[in-house]
Amino acid sequence: MIYTADFFENIQTVQEGGDNFFQAEYFLFVTIKPTDSEKNYELRIATLFDDFRPYLEMKKIQLPFEANDHLSFTILRSEGPKVFITVVHENEGFK
Repeated sequence: MIYTADFFENIQTVQEGGDNFFQAEYFLFVTIKPTDSEKNYELRIATLFDDFRPYLEMKKIQLPFEANDHLSFTILRSEGPKVFITVVHENEGFK
């Protein structure tokens, strides 16, 4: 995933392996496609346009689960510095 402000005269790589993204008012969310050794997509976040520098550093969002197999997530809303995400675990034995 790349960023450009001048019609591709200069480009900045935001995230290698970026598969999908969602841009909110203050955040950029990116999903990272799994490699052959990984099973799950990874969700990363970056703040937007700090001092007019785009997307400083993508950071991995830590989900509160031991195993991330069969998880899906949806970004519901972003209000200021708060982000609301729903996480669904699709494993049969999960409680």
